[in-house]
Amino acid sequence: MEDIEKIPELPWLETSLPDQKSPELLWRYTSPLGTMGPDNNGSFNEFNTPDLIKKRLEQVKEGGTEAVILNGFLSRHTFPAHLSRVEENIRQIVETGHKMGMKFLDHQDLTILWNMDMGFRFLAEHPEYLQHTHTNGLPNWGICPINPLFKNGFFFLISLSISGKQVWMEL
Repeated sequence: MEDIEKIPELPWLETSLPDQKSPELLWRYTSPLGTMGPDNNGSFNEFNTPDLIKKRLEQVKEGGTEAVILNGFLSRHTFPAHLSRVEENIRQIVETGHKMGMKFLDHQDLTILWNMDMGFRFLAEHPEYLQHTHTNGLPNWGICPINPLFKNGFFFLISLSISGKQVWMEL
């Protein structure tokens, strides 16, 4: 996560959304939603070559779906060692799908902190990001979405992600 001072001003981020009732966003309410397949436990290794990506997107489109949710590796922001690989894979998926007339939603779970792999390291490095229980104030397993340090750092990370792959995120 970046320091708060490093977060650019909003105009630089260029993330303002169109009117939610605009025709260009109608697909979000009318299109059936397909997936790449691996659900929440996917690692983005499942479709990591151009041929695998194209084959899966063709299968989804043949089923009558033109909007795809990119689910898998939902707390990728807590796995910095994998982030560049995942972002590049998503960019390839979206680029291929856009050529096929498809739209994409990138699903990430802000508060999830997996209790494996880099999740433990992230927890150890950033205990100040954790939720606290209301009963005794002890730290909980999840990340607190209103913690200003985490929230601003995550916003910065997501803004870079959006600008790099043109997805809704396509959130």
